[in-house]
Amino acid sequence: MQAGALPPGPVVEEQRRLAGGLRAGLGPIAAPGPAGAPPGLGAYLPGAGPAGGGVAGRVLRMPAIAPVSADTLGGAQNGGFLPPAVDDTADTACRWVAAATMFVGDEKIVRGMPMRVAGNAARGGRHAIQEYKGTHIPCYDLQGDDLEEYKSAEGEYDARVMSVQRGGSGTRHRTWKEVVEAVTETPFTDFAVEGPRTVRWCVAFIARRQGGPMDHHRWWTSSYGLSEDDALVKQHELTMKVLELFGSYDQLDLGNFAGLERLLREAQLTE
Repeated sequence: MQAGALPPGPVVEEQRRLAGGLRAGLGPIAAPGPAGAPPGLGAYLPGAGPAGGGVAGRVLRMPAIAPVSADTLGGAQNGGFLPPAVDDTADTACRWVAAATMFVGDEKIVRGMPMRVAGNAARGGRHAIQEYKGTHIPCYDLQGDDLEEYKSAEGEYDARVMSVQRGGSGTRHRTWKEVVEAVTETPFTDFAVEGPRTVRWCVAFIARRQGGPMDHHRWWTSSYGLSEDDALVKQHELTMKVLELFGSYDQLDLGNFAGLERLLREAQLTE
């Protein structure tokens, strides 16, 4: 390994967290490498995430649905970009939102997204089923409930997967660029890892050379002249292999996994 002892990951991470470290954009949380060597995951300027936006806040990929007017929706309170109802007798007195995250073709309907429920939709109390493009979408009348609390409390279990894409041979596959474009970060009230979440930033950082996690591992070891026999290098390689499988083959929404957050923090400290 390079000159200078690597810090013990968990201890240093905890010290930096208590001192206000691990800010959005990661910050330089690892010891600097050799002079002139390019930065790794742990050497990025605070607040300078993908496209200069850092990692703070939620990114919601809205489906490609044509907007409809506020008058048609029964007022601006319902928000924009909604699936159209099957007729013109929509109930405008309710505050309908999607009750589940699901895909309609390539369009992603996210739990908590405002919905327009037709007057002839099947209903029961605060629940309804709205048909859209041949798919039945469960809806919920939010009324006076807090929208963010509803999303967080009831939408967590389905925020972990993406739709399955297949390559030309029919096998499950997403390019790393497609993984980066699809990853979201859903706010959970009880997320198991403290501090700002960094997976989305790491995923995009890895893609900056048009490659995936294993390409990043090979670049890192070559740039720093590291031995593949080193224990920390082997650990880094395993983390990158797991990350690549999770994104490209398993097609998980990487930004919503606490276990992956922990693994990538260790990779940042290693780099």
